[in-house]
Amino acid sequence: MLGITMGAVIGTEIGHKPEPVVVGDIADIQEKVGGHFDCVRIECGNSEDGTVFTLVGYVHDEGRIMEPPLDINLVASMIFNQELRGNCVILSGTNPETKAYDGENYDLPSAFYDYLCESFTKEVEKSVAFTQMLATAVSMARRNDAITEAEYQLTIDTVNGLSENAVGGAIDGLPDEVKAIMEKAMKFMVNRVFEQGE
Repeated sequence: MLGITMGAVIGTEIGHKPEPVVVGDIADIQEKVGGHFDCVRIECGNSEDGTVFTLVGYVHDEGRIMEPPLDINLVASMIFNQELRGNCVILSGTNPETKAYDGENYDLPSAFYDYLCESFTKEVEKSVAFTQMLATAVSMARRNDAITEAEYQLTIDTVNGLSENAVGGAIDGLPDEVKAIMEKAMKFMVNRVFEQGE
């Protein structure tokens, strides 16, 4: 890697915007991720308007097996559609002249950085808040016998059975029976909140 490249560091704290970073060599990436790193990549952008580019991410190569493991990076995990842990340095892998991936790193497109800061991190934050609320509702519904032990266990088993790579999955993909249990739990929680507010 030669020269200076502009990228971003995605941290593990929910709601924090990625920070701009200047990468001059491998040592800069190692400093940001905390050691030796692995590389992940994915195609991003819109093929209709020609903004497609290869996004390259660098993460600690032992983040999952460290004791204790590094915190999961939900934003980076959702971008790359796999579980990533610890800080993630992102750069473009698309040569601006040839428009192809050639194994080198290039400046992260400013439009993509703006999208991460202004939209994507906020959507992840909302998604996490909704997930926490849903988990609270299912737990509260079980403690108050609004759902049965079997319904509770089916919900827990289904969620625990999701692939580790399903970090960006949607509720729509869950079985109808589990979605119905979650809906019943949410209704119970909402009714309980309104009852206490009266």
